[in-house]
Amino acid sequence: MMRKTWLTGLSLMLLFSAGSAMASDKPILIAQRRADHGGVGDGAWQLLKKPMDLPDLPKYGGQTQFVGGLMYPNKPGGPAITMRYLTTDAPAVVSQWYEDSLKANTWSTTSIKDTIKGQKGHNGVMVRVSPSTQKGYKSEIKISYKLYR
Repeated sequence: MMRKTWLTGLSLMLLFSAGSAMASDKPILIAQRRADHGGVGDGAWQLLKKPMDLPDLPKYGGQTQFVGGLMYPNKPGGPAITMRYLTTDAPAVVSQWYEDSLKANTWSTTSIKDTIKGQKGHNGVMVRVSPSTQKGYKSEIKISYKLYR
C-alpha cells in the first residue's frame, strides 16, 4: 500500500512539474533536462549543447535561438543529427528560405506541407517548420540530418 501511495505521489509530482515547465515563457532547453549521453549500440546518443555545422547545409539567414539537439554517432551508414531552433520569423518565410537555399546549394528537394526533404549525394536532410508554442517566437525549426560515410 505504501509503495502504491509513493508511486501515485511521484506521478503527480512529475505531472505538475511538466505542466509548469510548459507554461513558462522561456524556451525549454534540452540541456537542462538530460544527461550528456546515453544508450548503447545503434541507439547511443550525445547531447548537442551548441549547433553543429553540417556539410552543405546553409544556416538559416534569420535570427534563431538554438533549443537543443542530439547526435546518434553509431547509426548504420553514418551519424544522424537532430537540432531544434526557434525564430521570430513566420513559418512560411522560414520554409521558403530553406527550400530556396537548399536548391541554391544543389540539393534535390521535395516539399510536403511543413516539411522539406533534401538529398545531396548520399547525405539527406529533413527540415520541418511549424508554428511555435513558445511566447515571443513564431516558428520552430527541426532539422534532421543523415551524414553518410
